[in-house]
Amino acid sequence: MNIQTDEIKHKIKSVNDEVKKTILHISYDLRPSVSTTAVKSLIEASLGKYNSISVDLMRVTSRSDEHVVNRSGNYLEINSFGLPMSLFLISNLKRAGDKIFDKIILNNDIGIIHAHKLTFEGYIGYIYAKKLNIPLVITLRQTDFELYKYRPDLRSTYREIIKYASRIFYIVPGMMDLLSRQTGENFYSKHAEPKMVYLPNIVECKLSSDFNEEYKRNNLLTILRMTKESVKRKNIKRLIIALSGINDIDWKLNLIGSGEYYGKIEKWSEQYKIRDRINFLGKVNNQEIGAYYSEAGAFILPSLMESFGMVYAESLLNGTPILYSKGVLGFDGVFSGVGSAVDPWSVESIREGIREVLIKNENYRSNIRKLAETGALNIFNPEYVGGRYIEALRDL
Repeated sequence: MNIQTDEIKHKIKSVNDEVKKTILHISYDLRPSVSTTAVKSLIEASLGKYNSISVDLMRVTSRSDEHVVNRSGNYLEINSFGLPMSLFLISNLKRAGDKIFDKIILNNDIGIIHAHKLTFEGYIGYIYAKKLNIPLVITLRQTDFELYKYRPDLRSTYREIIKYASRIFYIVPGMMDLLSRQTGENFYSKHAEPKMVYLPNIVECKLSSDFNEEYKRNNLLTILRMTKESVKRKNIKRLIIALSGINDIDWKLNLIGSGEYYGKIEKWSEQYKIRDRINFLGKVNNQEIGAYYSEAGAFILPSLMESFGMVYAESLLNGTPILYSKGVLGFDGVFSGVGSAVDPWSVESIREGIREVLIKNENYRSNIRKLAETGALNIFNPEYVGGRYIEALRDL
């Protein structure tokens, strides 16, 4: 009887704690990326259900720049010292964690810590979640798989974090298989798989209420930041070579983006004699990009790797088929029958994929319309993502 009474009291206390306690979000940015936007969108989608405090750790490469930059309401920004190649990573994360403890954890009743990457802020979240004896949830990002691969000395630490975590959010389906392969099938099935929750990034682009029937089938579209790293990851040179071999279809390509590699891409297009078929549009405002998606016959981008694949989701939300990469981390596996999946390392595969997405264009468009009608494309909107997030935390 006493045990039952204690259990009831504990449950009542837990309910009360849920009302008053706060989620601490920790995000570490190595370089400008979509991760910060994704975190902010997720926090906004869950407001009203839980109190949130967010900490952004911004990497600096000089110890003299390491300090608290900004404090505003429930937001804290900290410059955190870090070296390339993640050298001395754990000791640097410990110092950042100490600042978070002093500025946030000591002064707030934290109920859950959400680390928005496993291999960086996940360590900080793990240390303090264990100290406070509270749940830790983590989100997997592309960076996690890269670091797990190239830092075998840290794998035991990451495996301990996975063991302790209560929920592991993955943003694209391919992350499940990749995590299983990297950590080992037995470890994954025992310590990770039961905690895995699909939680795609929120896409700000709204589902088009009326898919454009005036699209130009042979008008292709691609969008990217024209930096050295992005151009390499997005596989633009192979795309241009593939396009140069398509002479029996009167295609045109709208290329949106700007950056220091603009001239390099233009030079490639001249080298492969397709400059007159590419319309370099430069930077386009977000409000105007939707029109380019909806009038295009297909969006084509055979990336070597994608953290999430925001541009593919935006294309589908505008009713436009896509060409994307298969068998690599990215948009593969999110939907089927919405475009051509290609081997990004093969120029011939990319070329045939472009032909296919044009020839089967109406079939793919029909499938996209069905996804829209059944609500399947709603997985990217704030209500859906926020709802799944809240449900996963409530279960804790």
